Amino acid sequence: MPHSITTARLLLRPVTLRDAPGYWRTFHHPDVVRMTGSWVYPFSVEEVRRRFSAAARSADGHWYMVLEGGEAAGSVKFFNATPDGAELGYSICPSRTGRGLASEAARAFCAMGFRQFRYKTIRAGAFADNPASIHILEKLGFRPIADAEPVWSRDRRAFAMLMPFAMTREDYRP
Repeated sequence: MPHSITTARLLLRPVTLRDAPGYWRTFHHPDVVRMTGSWVYPFSVEEVRRRFSAAARSADGHWYMVLEGGEAAGSVKFFNATPDGAELGYSICPSRTGRGLASEAARAFCAMGFRQFRYKTIRAGAFADNPASIHILEKLGFRPIADAEPVWSRDRRAFAMLMPFAMTREDYRP
């Protein structure tokens, strides 16, 4: 993976364990956690460190922090990677929503996936009750690939409807 990616407004770089307190302050919010499948609110800085440490050892690659003016604005990552593709995940700090930062970060990450990793397909999912995330995926060129299906949400402690999306290298619009 590259050492960093620079966009018009953002610097994306691998997280380090030193980023854990800042990540916790930025994302320790029930509305953010609710839209993830694997986090549970509340979580601790130690949980963030554990996940960052595991991500650094993972074959799927590293998490990237999105930085704006030196402050944590969001995160973006690939996971469940195979030689043909990976799944895209992203989140944005509640105080920075509505400014296009998540779209900008996700677009840069997709470019890296298609150009550097030569993925054929990038997949993503969004809960049906998260219209902002669905809008981001559609704006980037992702298309629904199946009907929404129930998946377990750890934070909700219930099944929630997840809409699966995918974008092929041919569909990608830089």
